Amino acid sequence: MSRVSGRRWKNVGVTLLLLPLLLAAALAEAQAQMTITGTVTDEAGQPVSQAQVLIAALRLSTTTGQDGTYQLMVPASRLDGGGVVDLTARRIGLKAQAVTVALQPGAVITRDFILESDPFLLEAVVVTGQGMRMERAKLAVTINSVSGEEIADAKEPNVISALAGKAPNVEVTSSTGD
Repeated sequence: MSRVSGRRWKNVGVTLLLLPLLLAAALAEAQAQMTITGTVTDEAGQPVSQAQVLIAALRLSTTTGQDGTYQLMVPASRLDGGGVVDLTARRIGLKAQAVTVALQPGAVITRDFILESDPFLLEAVVVTGQGMRMERAKLAVTINSVSGEEIADAKEPNVISALAGKAPNVEVTSSTGD
């Protein structure tokens, strides 16, 4: 056997000895993480999709799927001190709901949320740019709205034409075939 072949076999042997240790460490890490699952529904029992479920203290969040279910994985590295944290579910137009959750390595917890309607929250957040959030009343610009009644009263054949003259800086042009 040549010297190169001997080194290869030695490296393979070391790798085979370390592989079970690496797999055991990965398995221990996966078992130590905490999993929180559940469903977010509205007052009528309908699933709420795209609701945010978060643990603000740990900077962890996820969103619900079309069926209102979510799964939030808390890595073992974030469970160091244990303790309790607030788990919150929220969506614009609905009242946020929070529950207290005890952090336990390896735990699998199910927490469901029922979010109540809150139409006043629809104007609570205005997106003004990437990463910026501001209340509508504090903006230094004018924001105009056009109600559905105004569009219906215009008696135009399409919504675009109905917007003409309803808000400043809205220019509506028609072209044939559109």
